[in-house]
Amino acid sequence: MGKTDITRKSFFENAEWFADLMNAAFFGGEAILDAKELLPEDGAIQKADEEVTVERLRDVVKKQTKDGSTFAVYILENQNTVDYGMLIRIMVEEGLTYDKQIREIRKKNKEKYGNILKEDEFICGFRRNDRLAPVFTLVLYWGDKEWDAVTSLQDMVSVPAADYNLAWRIRDIIPNYRIQVFDLNKVNDFSCFKTTLRTVFEFYSHRKSTEELKAYLLSHEPEVRGLDEESRFLLATMIKEKRLKKQLLKKIEQGKEKEDDDMCEAIQGMIDEGKEEGRIAILKKLVETKDISIEIAARTLGTTVEEIEVLFSKI
Repeated sequence: MGKTDITRKSFFENAEWFADLMNAAFFGGEAILDAKELLPEDGAIQKADEEVTVERLRDVVKKQTKDGSTFAVYILENQNTVDYGMLIRIMVEEGLTYDKQIREIRKKNKEKYGNILKEDEFICGFRRNDRLAPVFTLVLYWGDKEWDAVTSLQDMVSVPAADYNLAWRIRDIIPNYRIQVFDLNKVNDFSCFKTTLRTVFEFYSHRKSTEELKAYLLSHEPEVRGLDEESRFLLATMIKEKRLKKQLLKKIEQGKEKEDDDMCEAIQGMIDEGKEEGRIAILKKLVETKDISIEIAARTLGTTVEEIEVLFSKI
């Protein structure tokens, strides 16, 4: 597991951030999950018998409890890249999670009821009125390109048949199993988040444009200043620009005003470096195609001879 995966997993072990994410993704921001009701679960899940052995590792799993009982199970899977088989992977994980519940209920039933179970119930260990807690999985997608993998089993299964009507009749009885993908590329409004996750995701959503990132920082100074160390570390891990990462990780020792100035300078540096990289690329192209004097290069790029000499030294 890489540093990025460990950082995100550790961050969302926090019950408040986990609850905020699930409430936003599944319930439009309504406070259905209460952080106080969440208990951690082991991310590893297995099933082993005479016929098959299966093991899966989930990123973060938490149980929502009500009155001492498990009310629901929530699973978080972080993704950097599009996984076109993600739907089946989630199906297996959720199936194993339900299977684990059945095995736990069987064990309790045999301990509590023993031989008084009815014949069918005694054989399977699962009583007629036993019920399972629902399992919900969220795929949190951090990648740069939009998620374009299917999220419905009906869309993933192909029914090749010359008879179009027959194909659709068969497709119609395929269970419409779906997965929930929260693609950070497709979200424009993060107002449904109630914790610092709103600022984290808003900040991250502007990562592709240094101009947008700078504008966001300048218009959200109090929120960025108020980010806790864990949120800053998550952003620093996810954002690749070294200078900005350094400022995000910098401890607040110089005072808030100075800290904001440093952050703005870091983003301005990104912009300036981007412009310089573009000019160097043009200069390289000119040098490759023909011999060119420093004076001609300066006129071509609209700059000074001194600046061209500096650029030449970087090629």
